[in-house]
Amino acid sequence: MMFYGGEDPKNRAAPNSPPYARIHGLGPAFFTKFLYFTSSTSLILDNVLARKVHELSGLPYLVRSGGQSYVWTPYRYAVYLHWMSQTADTLNCAPDELELSLFRMRRA
Repeated sequence: MMFYGGEDPKNRAAPNSPPYARIHGLGPAFFTKFLYFTSSTSLILDNVLARKVHELSGLPYLVRSGGQSYVWTPYRYAVYLHWMSQTADTLNCAPDELELSLFRMRRA
């Protein structure tokens, strides 16, 4: 079986360790938008969506109490995708439809 990052556990864990292979000036919102337009299963995670999902779900580590985003890890993005998928299934809609609806919601 081939693992992402090879057979060495340290190499496999590297994408989940700081600094998460960052490119200066391009944050998670950019990369999730890039993934959205290049992949059929990716969703956008930016400050707007992070706040809305946090308000609805109470998912930790998306935003701080002041509304500022945490540094999102690949793991945190996967948790977000899973929550969006489960919630969309519950609402009988596609995850990207849920994403658009949340994005368009007015802030309370």
